[in-house]
Amino acid sequence: MSLFRANFPGSGDFSPLFRLLDDYDVHRSARNQPATQTFSPRFDVHETDDAYHLDGELPGIAQKDVDIEFSDHQTLVVKGRTEYERRTSDEDTSEDTEQAEKLQTKPTRRFWASERSVGEFQRTFSFPTRVDQDQVKASLKDGILSIVVPKTTAAATKKITIESLDTHLYSSLRTRTSTHPTPFIMSEYSFEYFTVRFPEDHKYVAHVEINRPERLNAFIEVMWLNLAKIFNKLSSDSSVRAIVLSGAGEKAFTAGLDVKAASEGLLSSETSTDPARKAAVLRRHISEFQDCITAVERCEKPIVVALHGFSLGLAIDLSTATDVRLCARDSRFAVKEVDIGIAADIGTLSRLPKVVGNYGWVKEVALTAREFGAEEALRVGFVNAVYDSRDATVAAALKLANLMASKSPVAVQGTKEILNYSRDHTVQDGLRYTSIWNSAALQTQDLSTALLSGLQKRVPTFEKL
Repeated sequence: MSLFRANFPGSGDFSPLFRLLDDYDVHRSARNQPATQTFSPRFDVHETDDAYHLDGELPGIAQKDVDIEFSDHQTLVVKGRTEYERRTSDEDTSEDTEQAEKLQTKPTRRFWASERSVGEFQRTFSFPTRVDQDQVKASLKDGILSIVVPKTTAAATKKITIESLDTHLYSSLRTRTSTHPTPFIMSEYSFEYFTVRFPEDHKYVAHVEINRPERLNAFIEVMWLNLAKIFNKLSSDSSVRAIVLSGAGEKAFTAGLDVKAASEGLLSSETSTDPARKAAVLRRHISEFQDCITAVERCEKPIVVALHGFSLGLAIDLSTATDVRLCARDSRFAVKEVDIGIAADIGTLSRLPKVVGNYGWVKEVALTAREFGAEEALRVGFVNAVYDSRDATVAAALKLANLMASKSPVAVQGTKEILNYSRDHTVQDGLRYTSIWNSAALQTQDLSTALLSGLQKRVPTFEKL
């Protein structure tokens, strides 16, 4: 045994070979197992005054295999995968090739090590403030993925594209819309016919704008379905404490239901359908429509609506579901349903009398479909204030919402809930509900925060809810 040891190198000299053999065994076992491999690419991240810059190593990875998406307002996810590719002819030795040709077999290759990054990868980056998703830029060149994320508090809903820096690269980043879903998601508030903004100078305020001005913002089915989705999301969004609702364009908040589109849909004069069965379909349709408008009232956050121009039919349904109504001097209101042969069925007849507290006036405007203006709306209590223009009305709504958002969200949301409940119940029921609600709400830290800030004469800050 001493001779054997003397004729061979020490064990330390074999370590490189052992390491290669270990890698080879790992490689062989990996070939026979379908387990997904993962790796984490390295990134450099630095901040400037106006943006965050991310530079990551993705050598050998094609642009089509990289996906970038925002999971929320402040979180960016970079993910993808790369497959294992081996070169063939260039790596074969002439001797191996010649021998393989004689035997009519493929040349034998001994694979000693596998150290390249293959499989799936993902990196997540959370920014301390909201970023401008509209202006994000990404490029991939020479194995380096560079992403520039501008700072802002506004949440936009545009497309991010990879700039073409190489003829072999092509775009793999896509946006998701309500009609063409794709893996790339710009924002959770991207909905057809609506624009949702988060104004930089109004913290915790969301501004929802109806955006179909070419048709006077008249509603078609997809619009009221999207309306419900937006307000359901805003209701549970802890970054939002108050909401402003307005209409795009100078002519109308909304002219109501798009009668032409409705007449070609469920309201078409189909006579072959059994009346009872058609009634069942219509009942479900009306209930769904009602629930979409009720989603506005059901939203936990206070909602200020800015009305202007034509505000007809559905505009009354929608505005009575909000908490505070402001209007421009050019506003023209009407409960128009009797003029198109139906009774208002989406909320006006149930909510408007409780808003103005005058059944005689409500019956007059509902039974005649006559128009009434801003001054009459202010006089009967339908709106809280009148402003000279659309822009002035929206500005006032944002200012009011900003004031609400500065208060304790526990207190504001509790107040809205109790007011809505008490409106639909007796005084005794309302008092009982308030006592139960406040037995929990009074335990909030917001109470001591508000009291202490008042004593110290400073502006209080409250945690998200």
